[in-house]
Amino acid sequence: MLAIYDAQGQGLAKRETADSCDSALWIDLVNPTKEEEASVERMLGIEIPTREELGEIELSSRIYSEDGAHFLTATVIHQADTPAPLTTTITFILTDKRLVTVRYAEPKAFPIF
Repeated sequence: MLAIYDAQGQGLAKRETADSCDSALWIDLVNPTKEEEASVERMLGIEIPTREELGEIELSSRIYSEDGAHFLTATVIHQADTPAPLTTTITFILTDKRLVTVRYAEPKAFPIF
């Protein structure tokens, strides 16, 4: 799923269509399809790490810069309120104009934000 958020007042507003990222402040890729990844890559001129690549990133390589963007991959807890909490990786990509998140889970911080 591709969610795009624009600035609205002092907060963010989710856009209904994903035709352009020109005014987006935050692009949230949740379980993205190959087509969604490719679309964001074309719009921003950066490479989005795939799920397989996220799982292979070594601890020493979780922060890097590439093509003018800064990448940080973090391991976070999700389903923390269950008897069996899990961990997942989330990549945060900061370009000169926007934040991109790539994730395959729904930690509570995201819907709360």
